Amino acid sequence: MSSESPESSSEHAADRVIVFVHQLREPERKFKAIASMFITYLMLYSVLHGFLRYKRERLTDFGQKPAEVHKMHPVMASLLKVLEFDLVPSLFLFAIACSVGSFYFFMTCCLIVVTIGGMLLTIGYSRSNYEFVTVGRIVVVFGTCLAFLNLFGDD
Repeated sequence: MSSESPESSSEHAADRVIVFVHQLREPERKFKAIASMFITYLMLYSVLHGFLRYKRERLTDFGQKPAEVHKMHPVMASLLKVLEFDLVPSLFLFAIACSVGSFYFFMTCCLIVVTIGGMLLTIGYSRSNYEFVTVGRIVVVFGTCLAFLNLFGDD
């Protein structure tokens, strides 16, 4: 049996505590920075979508006057259409890439390509220019396919 009191043994144990400070390595810092940028992008996307939905619902008196939806500004209506239908599958893929830790510089480039495609789609829908719509869809599909290949080809 030990002749030490419980207080003295806890004091000795406190002297032996090792403080562990985790330093992020360079790839972890890069991932954290790029993933934070993507999460900010998604937050802005959500705010913009919510604002446009609110404007549409307010214009139609929250569904009571559905015929009034054509009074919405064409750019706002087409942007809402692009956000709701054309960009969602691509952003879902980017969210999966971010959640599995595969969102680095190349995925950021693919996200920029998809965003440019979304802008082309918005312009095409608002001006009824179907050449812009075709090019925008091709750009979105191209950026999404590259992101998909990068996601499953990544180490």
